[in-house]
Amino acid sequence: KGITYRRALNSDFEAIQNILKATFKEYEINLPDNYSFSDVENLEEEYLNATGEFIVLLREKNIIGFFALLPTNNNQIELKRLYLTASERGKGLGKFILNLALRIAKKSGYYRIHLETTSKFFEAVSLYRNYGFTKNVRAKLAHGHDIGLVMDLRLNTNFM
Repeated sequence: KGITYRRALNSDFEAIQNILKATFKEYEINLPDNYSFSDVENLEEEYLNATGEFIVLLREKNIIGFFALLPTNNNQIELKRLYLTASERGKGLGKFILNLALRIAKKSGYYRIHLETTSKFFEAVSLYRNYGFTKNVRAKLAHGHDIGLVMDLRLNTNFM
């Protein structure tokens, strides 16, 4: 109720970065001094112009969450940066935003979606598993990630 969404704009960077920083602090994730938010500093170039997607979730005009999708290879897409502000969690919006991401990925013709995350985001990991994501044994995890998950979009109908 009262929630809308739209494609992100470069001008959304500050709000997105603030959500990221607050979430990392909340979950006690210490970022290295050289950590970069470069992928969200220029959303249009990094995601939208790369045939990806970056969607922000709004309550009134305030960004309360977001997710990104970025094609990888062989009809696969990566779910990146799915976040909600702390005050918006526990209201079903995680399911809403994940459903939206999965529908967009499938509608765009991708047959497999994968992600990397940290076990510190236990609620998110539980949500992904409940939706049918399974361990991605082929994942080459980036620094700070200890879980790789994957889903075959052709076989899974949990998000229709």
